[in-house]
Amino acid sequence: MNATRWRAWFRQTIGLYEGLSTVAWTVALAGALLWAGALLLPATQTVTRPRPWAVVGQWHYTAAVPPSVSETGRLPLGAPLYRPLTPRVTFAFAARWEGEAPPPTALEGQARLWVRLQDEFGWQRETVLAEVPITGPRWQLKAAVNLNPITGWLRQRERVFPPARNYRLLVGVTWQAQGRLEGQPWQAQGASVLDFRRQAPNFYVLQVGTGGPDAASAAAWWAPRWEGALEVTQTVPRQVALGPWRVTVPAMRVWGLRAALAGGALWLALSGLLAWLRSRWPEVYALALLGPAAVWVEPGPWLAAVLRDAVRTSLDGLAHLARQWGEPVLVTCEAARLVAMVRLPEAAYVYEEPCPPDTPEAAAETMPPEALPQPEAARAEDQQNRAEVSHDPAEA
Repeated sequence: MNATRWRAWFRQTIGLYEGLSTVAWTVALAGALLWAGALLLPATQTVTRPRPWAVVGQWHYTAAVPPSVSETGRLPLGAPLYRPLTPRVTFAFAARWEGEAPPPTALEGQARLWVRLQDEFGWQRETVLAEVPITGPRWQLKAAVNLNPITGWLRQRERVFPPARNYRLLVGVTWQAQGRLEGQPWQAQGASVLDFRRQAPNFYVLQVGTGGPDAASAAAWWAPRWEGALEVTQTVPRQVALGPWRVTVPAMRVWGLRAALAGGALWLALSGLLAWLRSRWPEVYALALLGPAAVWVEPGPWLAAVLRDAVRTSLDGLAHLARQWGEPVLVTCEAARLVAMVRLPEAAYVYEEPCPPDTPEAAAETMPPEALPQPEAARAEDQQNRAEVSHDPAEA
């Protein structure tokens, strides 16, 4: 790409690059502030949170019955027990660990499945059907209850005591366990009972809703649930609210530093590019900055007289004066310097900058035809503008 095309490209894209430079500087500043603010905050915080846990159980019992009683040949859950038809009933209870907290470690415990016959006067007879250790998040008990020996218990009791009106056949589970949950000591225990009432000789009806862990819920009768919560102290990353988002302090440090470095690198690169282009072709930079108000003129003897009494200002100042007074910005290059001026009735405002020797001709190559050096037209337009401006010092 030759010099002429470089100048044309520079003039067309200078606004874009200056905008990108401003954005990069803003990103770098915001990232630096975010990173610095995150450094002032502790990265972690200690919080105490409840960690809920639960042990959920499930009852089940069954027995073989004739097809006339059940199509499946098995006693359905919740059905009454009748000794002539179901002399042997198998009871099972399974439990599992649930909840947000993981299962306890170093878990130790014991679970029992038992059956008890008692009356309303306090007499009772009990035996343990099964017993298992609790060493993991799941455990199960299963045993068969023979109703014939239970009938023998009743006969032995009635030989000694008067007959009772209410007999209860209880099948229950009791358990207790201990271990370490989230590094802290943990222990729990529970019990669940199936309550069968004797309605007639050899006939026991299950009473759902009495004596269970939740008497108001039949579902809780078949699936008892023991719950609790352990207060656990944890060290977690500190969070900070940034508008609608919550960001951790470590993330603020990482992304703030990345934004600062990336934005700073881009800003330095763009600033260096703009500085080099401005030093190489300052007249193109001036024309691009001043926009349509810039008019290229040929230097001449008049320039020395204007510069002798002119007021020095910046390119931004010239652009502001041109917009305020509606005057053109005259741009020329003489003696290796770039000169831009706005001539007002009371004074001329001038901006000067070193200019490469080939600037006038190179700049002329990038000018549109109507902006090529036309000193006579520029002077006529300048005189016309002066005539329209009031010479009253107060107005000036």
